[in-house]
Amino acid sequence: IDPRWAELLKIKDNNLKKYGNNFELSIRIGGLIGYVRNGSISHTKYNGEIILKQYPKAAWYSGVTLNIGGLLGYCRDNQKLSFSESKCSEISIESPTWEKYEYYANAPTAPEIRVGGLIGWAAISNIVKCCKSQCDLINVISHGFPFASSPSVFIGTLIAFTNYGNSINSLYNCLGILKSVKTKENKIDLFFFANNC
Repeated sequence: IDPRWAELLKIKDNNLKKYGNNFELSIRIGGLIGYVRNGSISHTKYNGEIILKQYPKAAWYSGVTLNIGGLLGYCRDNQKLSFSESKCSEISIESPTWEKYEYYANAPTAPEIRVGGLIGWAAISNIVKCCKSQCDLINVISHGFPFASSPSVFIGTLIAFTNYGNSINSLYNCLGILKSVKTKENKIDLFFFANNC
């Protein structure tokens, strides 16, 4: 998957200055669905790979958030996922290269990259039942962040990230298998979750 970020958003990288560097990029990609809110999903399967390459070559964004899941990129609000499976030979994420500090009036927030074998980000009362995730390789390439804080990378065998205080994500009879994780960056904060089930 190569969505050509700036082209997708109909904004050329050399025009991003017009936004005063207050333009935040959020990408949600799943083997089945990128973003889902409410409802139920059952008896689904994805078998393949997910490759996200950086674009544009230089980033002017005030922040970047990537939510990538082998089945669902982002799901929230009483979402029910059951009897479903994701089998990825590879999930590979490459973040953009940041411009120099002097181009910003205010330093952007540190990028957050969330990669889950099944779900990238699950928030607010999700129920995951009888699901399986198997991934041979999760590969994250970050091209540096020339500001005070470090990029955060969250990786989970099933779910990479939840952050709402009232989140209740319940997992029943699920299995997450992750054979290998590779990261490339001289300075990142890496969080790994072997989700209990």
